[in-house]
Amino acid sequence: MAVDSGYLTQEVYDFCRKWARKHVFATKGMSQKGKSILGLPVFQDVNHRGKKIRNGVRLWPVGTDTAKEQVYARLDLCEPGPGYMHFPRALPDDYFEGLTAEKLVRRNVRGAVINEWIKTRERNEPLDLEILCYAAAIYAGVQRMSDAEWERLAQVINPEQRDLFIGPRQEPGHGAAQEPDAAATDAVSATTAPPRAPDGKADAVDAVMVARPQRGRSWATRVTP
Repeated sequence: MAVDSGYLTQEVYDFCRKWARKHVFATKGMSQKGKSILGLPVFQDVNHRGKKIRNGVRLWPVGTDTAKEQVYARLDLCEPGPGYMHFPRALPDDYFEGLTAEKLVRRNVRGAVINEWIKTRERNEPLDLEILCYAAAIYAGVQRMSDAEWERLAQVINPEQRDLFIGPRQEPGHGAAQEPDAAATDAVSATTAPPRAPDGKADAVDAVMVARPQRGRSWATRVTP
């Protein structure tokens, strides 16, 4: 969990220090061109001698301009694929208005042309939250996950669901989409079924273990049913 420290800074530090073992961390937005979306953290706690406390709270810089450019570029994608953004159907219109509440403009400052993000609407919390979630995902190592790890994660989260980004099936009469034919269903089941024990029952232990990362991998796949 990434927590913005721009407001009630000390309270945020205290909260993140308390829950650091659960990977709750404080962030600070950095609106500078070329900043990485998630930079190196800086220790904030010091002792009476002014020395940094090694196990104290850490502040993680977030390159907000870089993140916004990435998010807006992905919003431009119209076909599902790498980088395409998926949203729940139940989100209200004001969520998307907040997500697109800023635009990039060029300004001439003392003879130098700079790019600056400005608000076109008052409420931009969805965009801020999208950036913090993006930073938290990077922290968790999502960008380093392989296709095989994504498939294993999908099996642990919901082995009956064909795709992480496809909604659950609904009963007929409740707006359900047309069911796939039997051949397609069998093909999907054959490729996505969880490991089976000799007695034919799903081996829950194996299903969990395959989702655990190898040494050096992210901990994003450490999920149990």
